[in-house]
Order: sequence, then structure tokens, then C-alpha cells
Amino acid sequence: LEFYSISLLLELTKTAKFNIQPFLGELIPALLDAISDTEPEILNYVAARSSLAELEVLDDARAQIARTSPVMSAIHDLIPQIDGSVLVVLQPRLCEQLRSSVGSSTRSSCAQFLVLLALRQPQLLGDYPAQCGKVMEVVEKYRLFLYYFIIDKIFTALMSGIHDRNPSVRKNFASAISYMAKYATSVSMGRLMSAVLKSLIGEDESMKLSAKQILKSLSTNSTELLQNYSKLIIPYIFLETCQSDSLAATLLSNLMPMMSGRIWTGKEHLISAISVLFLSLTKEASKAKKQYAAAGLLACAVFARSLSHSKAADWLFEKVDENMRKVTRYR
Repeated sequence: LEFYSISLLLELTKTAKFNIQPFLGELIPALLDAISDTEPEILNYVAARSSLAELEVLDDARAQIARTSPVMSAIHDLIPQIDGSVLVVLQPRLCEQLRSSVGSSTRSSCAQFLVLLALRQPQLLGDYPAQCGKVMEVVEKYRLFLYYFIIDKIFTALMSGIHDRNPSVRKNFASAISYMAKYATSVSMGRLMSAVLKSLIGEDESMKLSAKQILKSLSTNSTELLQNYSKLIIPYIFLETCQSDSLAATLLSNLMPMMSGRIWTGKEHLISAISVLFLSLTKEASKAKKQYAAAGLLACAVFARSLSHSKAADWLFEKVDENMRKVTRYR
């Protein structure tokens, strides 16, 4: 019976067209739930007996299958019909699914739905109220309502995935966050960056990885939003590159172009912070204890390479040459 019900819904999405719009607020969550409900039971059996690494591979595959499923294709076709009234009805159930849906495929599909919504309906999330043709006062009130009570609630629900124990869910939520961030309020963005920085300086490696995934996604999809936070982020990311972290190195290379070109608020503070950081590294590299000096030299090398910093490279060459002369002098 469930199979035939889903088949009927899929058929309706193709044939009913705009007649189905009043029901989208309830239909879309039902379709998202169906993605997990229609999965073969053997997948849950395998998942329950998998290690964390195996589970990540399995859930990545499940998320990929869900993206190309007939159900997700139907949701994709319904997105152009979503307007502000649909979003108001859709938001509570969608937030509930993002936070607590039992099926990881449904949660990942919810995140993918938001990515598609941001890509295909930017006018809805960004300036839909300005196009509704009502008087300006009503438009402004509607805009505030849409932002503070709808979009921010969705964004907050996405943030709950930052600390999810499922690595695949964290990756999918990071991607969705990067697309929805440009429509969230500055308060919500500030909360996100606070959570990211807290994870970066914490001891939990999985949370560090999650934070770097969010920053990498933001640097790819919403680069301009990171400019106000780059002076806080770059030092932490740089220190991670000193641990031979490939993701951190990629992220650093994405963030550093912010340093060039036009002047923007906070740029001078970032330049100052980087200068202080290099000064600290040179002090470590000049210490008498070999272990500290070696780590400092390695960090200076990473700094010079990652930032293409010629002065840092010159200092490093001189320091290595000085150390070599000291070694040969005592022989």
C-alpha cells in the first residue's frame, strides 16, 4: 500500500502541476520521509553492524542514491512552485526532519533540498517580498517575518547537524549551511562562526573536521561572508596546516585570496594578525631546544609555502644557513 501511495504522489507531481501547490507544505516533507522509508531494509542491517568509517562510506552512498532517486527528482520539479506561503507551512516539519529524522538519507535529502532551494529560488529567500506587489510597509513586515521566523529557524536547524555523530550527515549539512548562510541574519551567522571556532580549538578531532568542512564549503559557495571572520579563522587554519592537514591546506588556499585586491573592513587587522603570527613562529624556530626549533622551522616553511610569503622564505633560508654554519663550526 505504501508503495502505491508513493507512486501515486510521484505521478501527481508530474500531472497536477500548479493545482498541487496548496499542498506542497505537507507533500514535500512526506516525500522526504519516503526516501528513507523506501530504502531496502538490508541497508539498516548493514549500518547497525558497521564501524564508524564503514558507516560513513555507506551513508555517503545512500545520500548519493537519494539525490538521483525518483522521489528527489519529483521534489526538484516542485521547487519552482514554492512561494512564501508554502515556506511558512513547510518550515516546522522541515526543521523537525533536519534535527531528528531517524533515517540518515532523509536528513541528507533535507539538506540537499535546501541547496536546491537556494540555487533555484534565490528570489524567494532573498527578495521575494519585494516582488509580491503589496504596499511597502506590508512588504517590509513580511520580509522581517520571513527572515527572522522562517529562514533563521531553518538555518538554526541546519546548525544542529554540526555536532551530529554521523560524518556523512555533517558533510551534507555543511554544504547546505554554505548555501543558506547568505540568506540568514548576521546573528545566526555569528552563532555559526562561534560554534566553528569553538570546534577548531577543541580536542575532538571529528568536530574539528566538521568545522573545517563548513569553512571549506563557505569559502566555495559564500566567500564574501567569511571576510568579516577571516582574521579569526586564518590563524587557526594555518596552525592546522602545520599538522599536514590537507583539508586545512586547501581551505587556507581558498581563504588567502581575500588578502589581495580591494580594501575591505578588517583587512588591516588580518594583515597585522598574520604578521604577529609569523613573528611568533620565528621565535619558536630560534629556541635553543632542538624539538621546539625544529617544529618552529617546519611551521615557518608551511607559512612561507601556503601564503607565498617571500620575506618568510628569505628568513627561513637565512635561519637554516645560520644553523648549518653552527653545526659545521662545532665539528
